[in-house]
Amino acid sequence: MSPRSIIVVDDAPLVLRTIRRALSRQGHTVQTFTNGIEAIAYCLAHSVDLVITDMDMPIKTGRELIEEVLTHTPDLRILAISGNEDQLKDGVKAGARAGLSKPFGAQELLDAVNKALDSIH
Repeated sequence: MSPRSIIVVDDAPLVLRTIRRALSRQGHTVQTFTNGIEAIAYCLAHSVDLVITDMDMPIKTGRELIEEVLTHTPDLRILAISGNEDQLKDGVKAGARAGLSKPFGAQELLDAVNKALDSIH
């Protein structure tokens, strides 16, 4: 798979660093954000292939981020992440392609990302 532009949104810096490292090793361009407001602004100004977002964040929740981004770019692929199964289901209902339960390993992350990106040509 060719390198893609991915943004990761989570209010936990350690999660951001871990995901960035795993995806960068696969050749992807990764931008990280600690809140949904910055992530939405970035999505509207840049071409993005995938958004990975935590569902439980202050300022703007993952659901709000998903709904707002999909209003402007309805074909954008989104992967919801959370330690709460109900929040993951809520993310999928809002438009995320899939949900990934925290904590997850690097291979689980890569598998979910590859699956979400599979249909992009």
